[in-house]
Amino acid sequence: MTYVLIYGLVGILLFIPFILVLYYGYVLWFKKSGRIWLIPYLKYKKKQKKIIADSGQLKHIIFIFVDHFEPFNEKASKREAWDRVKFWLYEYPNLIKGHQDADGRPPQHTWFYPCEQDLTFLADLSKLCFRGLGEVEIHLHHHNDTSERLTHKLERYKSEFSKRGANITAEQTPKMLFGFIHGNWALDNSHPRGLWCGVNDEITILQKAGCYADFTLPSVPSPTQTKKINSIYYAKDNPHKPKSHNDGKDARVGFRNRQDFLIIQGPLAIYKNQSNGRWRPVIENGEISNTNPPTKKRIDEWIKTNIHIEGRPEWIFVKVHTHGAHPRNREALFGKQIREMFTYLETHYNDGNKYKLHYVTSREAYNIIKAAEDNKTGDPAIYRDYIIPPYANTRIKTNVLYELISYSKTWLEIKNLQPYRKCIFWIKKGQLEKIEGYIARLKLVRSFENKTITLTVFGNRMIYFNIRTSRPIRQVDNGVIIHRRKMRGFFISSIKSFIKPNETNEIVIQW
Repeated sequence: MTYVLIYGLVGILLFIPFILVLYYGYVLWFKKSGRIWLIPYLKYKKKQKKIIADSGQLKHIIFIFVDHFEPFNEKASKREAWDRVKFWLYEYPNLIKGHQDADGRPPQHTWFYPCEQDLTFLADLSKLCFRGLGEVEIHLHHHNDTSERLTHKLERYKSEFSKRGANITAEQTPKMLFGFIHGNWALDNSHPRGLWCGVNDEITILQKAGCYADFTLPSVPSPTQTKKINSIYYAKDNPHKPKSHNDGKDARVGFRNRQDFLIIQGPLAIYKNQSNGRWRPVIENGEISNTNPPTKKRIDEWIKTNIHIEGRPEWIFVKVHTHGAHPRNREALFGKQIREMFTYLETHYNDGNKYKLHYVTSREAYNIIKAAEDNKTGDPAIYRDYIIPPYANTRIKTNVLYELISYSKTWLEIKNLQPYRKCIFWIKKGQLEKIEGYIARLKLVRSFENKTITLTVFGNRMIYFNIRTSRPIRQVDNGVIIHRRKMRGFFISSIKSFIKPNETNEIVIQW
C-alpha cells in the first residue's frame, strides 16, 4: 500500500509539469495567436543576423513612438476627452525636457488620431507639432464597412485633417498624405470573424487615398497578427480576399517598390524575464502601458530584434506603440520608467562609437526607408524629409480652419476658412512670423534679390504682423512700423496696416 502511495505521488509530481506545458502551450498557441506567428518566429530567430557590438560598424537606432491616441475612448464625455488632451499639452513638454538624440532633437511622438471621432482636439495636438515635438497621422475604427463608404470617409477625413494643418505637406504644391493605424488591429479585414472592418480591398483604397505606410503591427495577441513578423515589407493587395498583408516582399536597398503597400512593423519576440525571483517567458510586442512598462531588458530586446531594410543592417528601426490618451497608462507614459527609458536610450544606445540614436516621427521613418531603398548611406538623420516634406501644422499655428495653397521660401499663400473670426497665424521658419486680424486670404511673395516682401491681403479692419529681416526695414508702403527689436542677429519689426474691406490690399516692405 505504501509503495502504491509513493508511486502515485511520484506520478502526480511528474504529471504536473506535463499539465503545465499543455496549459501554457494552449495559451500561447490559441490565446496569444501563436498558431499564426510562432513558427515564422522560430525560423526568423534561426536566420536572424545578430548585432555584433565589436564589429566596428556604427549602428543607427531609428526610434519611432506611435500612439493610438483616442481621447474619447470608453465613451468619454467631451469634458473628459479635453482633460486627457490638456494633460498631454502641459505634461508632455515637461516629460521630454532635457532629453535629446544624437542630432539634438527631443523625443518625437506620432499621435494617430481617430478620424471617426470628434476632431475638436486635433488643433490642440497641432500645437505640440508646431513646437517640434511630433506629428499627427490618421487612425480609423470602422465595422461592417464597404469599399464605397470607406473611400468617401477617407476623402472627408483627409479634408478635415488638412484644415487643421495635419497631413498636408508644407511645400509649393501641397499634397494630402498620411500614415495609418487601423482600429482594433483589423487592417484589410484581417480578423478571422470579419470584425472591425469588412473591406477586403482596404489596402488598395488606402493607397489611392494617399496613405504612404501602415504602422498597425504587431497586433499579438490579436488573431489579426500576420505570419510576416519583424519586417519592413510590401504587401500586394488581393481585393477579393482579406488579410493581403499576411505576407509580402522585404524592402531592400536598390529597389523602390512603387506599386505595393508599405508595412512598417514593430518588434515581436519571446524572451526570459525575471519576476519574483523566477524566470518566465514573456511575449514582447512593443506595447508601452501600465501593465507593460518599458524596462532596460525590453529596450535591449527591441534592438536585438534588428528590424532593418535588407542590405542596410546598420540602420535599425524600433517602433513601439501605446494608447496614450487613456488615464490608465499615465504612470507608464509620464512616470519614472519612461524617463529611464529615454535616459537608457540616450546613453547606452547613443555613445557615438557603437550606436547613434535618432528620434523620428512616422513620416520621417518612411523617408529614411525610401532613402535606404535609393542606396543612401551614412547618417540617416539627413533623410528625415527625403520625399515627404514636413506637414503644415509643424510650420503654421493658428486658431482657425484654413486651406494651405502654397508654402515655400519665396511664396506663402493661405485661405482662411473662418474669415468672420479674428485669426492669428504664427509662421515658423519664414520672414513673416505672425499676422493677426480679420483676414480672408493672404499671400506673401519674397524677393531676396530686390530685398522686398509683398504682402497681399483680402479682409477688413486693421491687421498686425511681424516681419523678420537681416537688415532694418527701410520702407513700408500702406503700413506703419510700430515696434522694432533685434534678436539673434535679425531685426523683428511689428507693422500695422489698415485693410480696405472687399478689396485686395497690397503692402510692400523693403529692407
